[in-house]
Amino acid sequence: MKVFNLGLTSTISGTSSAENTPRTFDLQSVQGGAVSPSDVPGLIGWYDASASDTLTVAGGRVTAINNRVSGGLPLKALGTHGTVAPVHDPANALAGGNPALVWGAGEDCGLDLFHPGLNQAVQAAVSDLFIVCAYKDGIDADFDGYTRLIADGADATICQGQPGSNAIRHSSVVTRASKNGAAFAASVLPLPLSVLRFSAADQGLVSFNVSSFGRKESSPLSRSWQGPICEVLAFSSPLTTEDVGTVQQYLNGKYGLP
Repeated sequence: MKVFNLGLTSTISGTSSAENTPRTFDLQSVQGGAVSPSDVPGLIGWYDASASDTLTVAGGRVTAINNRVSGGLPLKALGTHGTVAPVHDPANALAGGNPALVWGAGEDCGLDLFHPGLNQAVQAAVSDLFIVCAYKDGIDADFDGYTRLIADGADATICQGQPGSNAIRHSSVVTRASKNGAAFAASVLPLPLSVLRFSAADQGLVSFNVSSFGRKESSPLSRSWQGPICEVLAFSSPLTTEDVGTVQQYLNGKYGLP
């Protein structure tokens, strides 16, 4: 898979397979209104299960979800490593009755960042990433296997759970997360519906690459995510404390989180 990197100026660039000339794709940002992710600079990805007009649903599964950022790239179920599309649940109990995309127990589901013009998966350089999600029943204190939440375009693991542990695997690119605004830590379970924030700056990085959500690796030991994902917000530049507060206020208010 050819990988196109999403730059820190809301562009995606790379090299055409037919030539060595860099190609750049403009990703326009949305205009803000009330307290909203669009108020925060650098928003490049906004995937929202509650925005029904952005979902493509077939047979009860979400096969694609459009980016609420104008001109932004969608997520699509490409069947990589045998994964299927997540289930569409318009009123998920674990998500407090909110709409969610559900990664079911025993199922291998996944969504990939997709460039329609190139007809292929691509990756995005992200500095701050927020995911509203829950793991399994919300009370399980250990990952069942190498449970992957985020991967890059080379199929390297960005964030994966450690089997038999409540923590992110130490070999992940991002080894810590902030849960509901708390301090960054490796331990994330148990995970009832929560806002997980992943920060490149917390890891001493400028950015990390994101290409897929919830999809397992090719290894037979790998597992897809289990549980609902309600919303994903991706930013191309590090957020200020004020910006983080704006995002948390929006998500906490929307999902009734502390």
